[in-house]
Amino acid sequence: PFMGRRDGPLIDALSAAHALVRGAPPALAVNARQRGFVTDAPVLEEHGIPSVVYGPGPWRYEPDEYIELDELLAAARIYYGTALLLGSGIGSGG
Repeated sequence: PFMGRRDGPLIDALSAAHALVRGAPPALAVNARQRGFVTDAPVLEEHGIPSVVYGPGPWRYEPDEYIELDELLAAARIYYGTALLLGSGIGSGG
């Protein structure tokens, strides 16, 4: 299982980038009802690499899952913004 982080530089940068692109902070689903999925996040965390599970579109768990193109483009902008913010020291106290 992976419960995810609630704070730290990665969450700060991701939240800031999400807010810039979407106009509001992301909803954290740390305590939400969980479904089974596959991710390397627990293994990365185990080795000291901060990890979050974040992706485009609403959570769907059904046959023929899909996302809208605008959701995919927004996610790309958020990932890019997160990398820029981490590189600039946002959220790391720098």
